[in-house]
Amino acid sequence: MYAPLRALQAGIQILVELDSSITNLKKVSDELGQSVGVSEFTQQMNVMAIAVGHSTKAAIDAVTSFKKLGYSLNESQGLAKLALIYSNIGDIDISSSTQSIISTLKGFNLEASQTQHIIDSVNEVGNKFAITSGGIGEALQRSSSALSEANNTLEQSIGLTVAANASIQNPEKVGNALNIRSIAA
Repeated sequence: MYAPLRALQAGIQILVELDSSITNLKKVSDELGQSVGVSEFTQQMNVMAIAVGHSTKAAIDAVTSFKKLGYSLNESQGLAKLALIYSNIGDIDISSSTQSIISTLKGFNLEASQTQHIIDSVNEVGNKFAITSGGIGEALQRSSSALSEANNTLEQSIGLTVAANASIQNPEKVGNALNIRSIAA
């Protein structure tokens, strides 16, 4: 008797959270509701979320994060999908994957279209060395601007991260150290 009531309450809570996510996206996007209907957009996000193993709310929140940075709604949707995939391969939460992608794109002055290359590079190295894809992303999040400023490429920066992490075994500290060293250089 109580199980159906709990299921109903859980369903209502999910709808409230989804509505909140849509409201947050509407605050930063004029496109939602004008060129793309809210129901249609929510359905698209649901299909995408299911395809990559995440919740619709997570997909919408990721779109919102990218939209806040000035990307178009279409670009934000593509970036959100890649962030969801990266969270799976990096074994990190969606917020961390989104922030890692944003920091790397902005730090190295890369275009949104280069996000797949970032994820592929991080994943390939994470599969071959004693550091996770999430760890590389965390280190890049902390150091990409400084490493780029010191004229390092993305690939060189990943290499520096992996080399430093081989002995330290702490991507957070490696990212902070690379940030400090690059500023001093």
